Amino acid sequence: MEEQIKSNKKIVGIGEIGLDYHYGKEDIIEQKELFEKQLKLAEKYNLPVVIHTRDATFDTIEILKKYPRVRGDIHCFSGSVETARIYISLGYMLGIGGVVTFKNSNLYKVVENVGLDHIILETDSPYLTPVPHRGEKNSSKYIPLIAKRIAEILDVSIEEVSKKTLANTYKLFDLK
Repeated sequence: MEEQIKSNKKIVGIGEIGLDYHYGKEDIIEQKELFEKQLKLAEKYNLPVVIHTRDATFDTIEILKKYPRVRGDIHCFSGSVETARIYISLGYMLGIGGVVTFKNSNLYKVVENVGLDHIILETDSPYLTPVPHRGEKNSSKYIPLIAKRIAEILDVSIEEVSKKTLANTYKLFDLK
């Protein structure tokens, strides 16, 4: 991984990295060790990370606290307002995807509380397709549906959501 980072100037971040305990915890030690190695690379090369965390929020936060110079995106964030605030305080953006359009989702509370300054738009292709296409294969063509829902939640224009979240993405990944 380090050789690729050193040899490819097109790399703008490291990820999707993190912890996933959803299917079992038999490899927790190995997951944590690998996650920390990847965060050390991000720190060494000053690259943002895209964090995957599933059923591992506490451990993810505890590990991220050890790397205060690393920034990134919490991929497909679907946690609480309190958890969102912790990640933001650590310097992370919240990746908001199709879940925000689901009827049973409470993600609107997070969007209401954190506003546009800490959000980027994303998919989890091929999963978590926004309504009204839920159940179909997800793709980036559905990003406007996510932006539309966030605009409704915040009572702003879709253009404002698009402009701000795009600026957040460009800043996070140091894009020109």
